[in-house]
Amino acid sequence: TYSGKRISKHQLAEQAYRVEAILAGRPIGKHDQYVSIFGGMRILDINKMGRVRVSKLVLSKPALSALNSNILLFYTGIRRNSISILNLQKAGIEKGRKEVVGSMQEIQEIGFQIMDAIKTQSYERFGSLLHRHWEVKKRVSWKVADSRVNKWYAIARANGALGGKIMGPGGGGFFMFYCPWVHRVNLRKKMEKVGLSHVEYRFDLEGVKVIRIDT
Repeated sequence: TYSGKRISKHQLAEQAYRVEAILAGRPIGKHDQYVSIFGGMRILDINKMGRVRVSKLVLSKPALSALNSNILLFYTGIRRNSISILNLQKAGIEKGRKEVVGSMQEIQEIGFQIMDAIKTQSYERFGSLLHRHWEVKKRVSWKVADSRVNKWYAIARANGALGGKIMGPGGGGFFMFYCPWVHRVNLRKKMEKVGLSHVEYRFDLEGVKVIRIDT
């Protein structure tokens, strides 16, 4: 922008992917780049050639607020090497390991069901689907969840969370849970008691933007 060039969000997402996946050689997909650059609730249709079609999942402000309020985010305090987890996943797919390929296909199907649950504002179903997703994701790699992560997840489920997941490939970082409002305070107290830090957040609806340019 500073040099006067005009570039679409789609082009910017592809450039960001190229830097990380091609130039840096990281075994990643295109989801993170597109979601962060476009912002909001997005549906990404990625074909076998890697082309991405982006559509928007439109929710009313009250519906978006309700979903935002019932999703809690906690920092585990664990800094994990995501590349090692993704490399294991990539190797499993390339070798055609049934438990890895089958799990990835099931995760894709769960994604369609989650999209439908959000569209119809069936948020408790969304929470239950998160739980199913988590159970399937753990089959992709043994590094997704260790004994600590599994213990925290069990505690969350016992204190109001319908489901959850480690953000990203797994192993540590941030834990997200869907919890009906009535159990929100209790869940936060329990998770903080076992050492996780609650993180305030809000959905970003704008994506990447230029805030200021000094000339």
